[in-house]
Amino acid sequence: MANCWDTMECPKGRKQECPAFKINRGDKCWLLTDTLCKGEKKGTMIEKMASCKNCKFYQDNNRIKFMGIKGKFYIVTALILLMVCYLGLFSLYQMKNNNDKFNELIQYNVGVISDTKNALIEFEKGALDLRGYILTGQDRYLKNYRNDKQNFEKYMTEIKSLLRTDQGKELYVVLQNNYDIFCKYADTAIEIRNTKTIADVIKYIEQNPGVNTNVVNAAKKLIEYDEKLLIEGQEASDRMISYTTKAIIISLAIVLLLCIVASAFLTASISKPLLSLEKQTNRIASGDLTASHVLIKNRDEIGSLANAYNQMINSLKDIVNRVAEKAVDVSSASQQLSSSAEQTAASASETASTVCEIAQSVNQVSNNAQVVADEAQNVSSHAATGWEGIESITQQMEDIKQSTQSILEVIKRLNDKSGEITKIVELITQISDQTNLLALNAAIEAARAGDAGRGFAVVAEEVRKLAEQSNLAAKEIFNLIQAIQNESHGAVSIAEKGSESVKEGTGVIIGVGKSFKNIIDSVHKLSKEIQNVATSTIEMSDGMQNIAGVSQEQNAVMEEISASSQTMAKTAQELNHIASLFKR
Repeated sequence: MANCWDTMECPKGRKQECPAFKINRGDKCWLLTDTLCKGEKKGTMIEKMASCKNCKFYQDNNRIKFMGIKGKFYIVTALILLMVCYLGLFSLYQMKNNNDKFNELIQYNVGVISDTKNALIEFEKGALDLRGYILTGQDRYLKNYRNDKQNFEKYMTEIKSLLRTDQGKELYVVLQNNYDIFCKYADTAIEIRNTKTIADVIKYIEQNPGVNTNVVNAAKKLIEYDEKLLIEGQEASDRMISYTTKAIIISLAIVLLLCIVASAFLTASISKPLLSLEKQTNRIASGDLTASHVLIKNRDEIGSLANAYNQMINSLKDIVNRVAEKAVDVSSASQQLSSSAEQTAASASETASTVCEIAQSVNQVSNNAQVVADEAQNVSSHAATGWEGIESITQQMEDIKQSTQSILEVIKRLNDKSGEITKIVELITQISDQTNLLALNAAIEAARAGDAGRGFAVVAEEVRKLAEQSNLAAKEIFNLIQAIQNESHGAVSIAEKGSESVKEGTGVIIGVGKSFKNIIDSVHKLSKEIQNVATSTIEMSDGMQNIAGVSQEQNAVMEEISASSQTMAKTAQELNHIASLFKR
């Protein structure tokens, strides 16, 4: 593995001063303290770890390769899957091969056997029908024979298409030749039966013995041959199934063996480093910090864990050393703090007694100021009562002013309404004059009419009288309105004079109120100033008492600090003891 000073091209002088070069640990420089990376002293593990993680040399040496734990799991899983797939494909291939061969047996050999048997049945039926025709001469036997012949020939054609072996084809040729001989024999027998006597036919049959038997024997040989092929095919299929089963079992055993080997390898690559980590961790747990670093060459997650563990060991050593050093410092500092606290407590006691004397004097000043403040408050209260009386008089004058103004406005409106009534009376007078004139004209017209206008003349007279009465009443109303208007004009003048008097009286009272208000404000200001003085003296007294209390509290705090410093000294001793428990 490369060293850090070569990778980072460290100058010779700085390289020789670096702790990593001195102890030849350039491959694990991040586990050492006070290294001189890039010309800077990096300090302790805790201080340098952040910069180490950003260093390219650290990243390259601690990078997890593809073959990490995850990669190993992937590869093992992929191998198992490939083996299972191979096993499955092999099984499918063998099953398909067996199935194809079995289908071939069924399609060809069983087909030949079946068709040959059917052909033999048709042949025997034809032979029987031929014999029936020869014996009886009936056409139906001849017709059945010809149908049987066609069926036989049909089966023979199918048999020929299904044959695959040379021996089977030879047996077929033998069967076909024997059948051709039979056909010639049958045609001759039918011709003799049609042209000659039955005795001639029987004689011809006796002269050609075994024609039927030859066809039957040839067909049976073909059947026996294909049945033999069928049996051999079944046996071969059974052998193939047995071979396939054995091959699958062997492949499965190989797959299982490979899985066990891969699992054992993967388990060993994980458990062995973890056991080493566990051993070192137990030593650390027992307080032994002299344990060496865990050396694991794995470039996977376990290697990263071991690297982090080594860094933790160095950091823990550094922390324990610092705790031991700081415990000594805390012990000496606590002793100095205890001495200073005792001196401060004595000074605080003296300050508290002096502050108590000042507080008593301030209390007397506060009491005197409070008496003056109470008297000023009484004066302010009487002045406020007088001001309330002036405000009440001012409000009453304002009410009188408003009432006078309202009466004046009412009289003005009444005067205006009287003028309107006068206009209405003048209108009534004009109407009564017109009505009187109309009544006169009506009386003249009634006189012209004579006896016929007498009734109308009476009505006209009554209307004229009513008009005169209305005219007199209107004049009386007019005179009465004139008298009301004269009186209202007088009342308006008197009300306006009264309103002016009220305004003058209101102005005088407002002036008096402003003067009295100024007096009250001055009294209030004086009362507030005196109250502020009293409050300030009270606050000063409270402050003095607080100072006295704080001084006493400070004294108590100093005593607590002294006690705490003693406790701190004991704690420092305990820290020193705890640090001594670790082997460094």
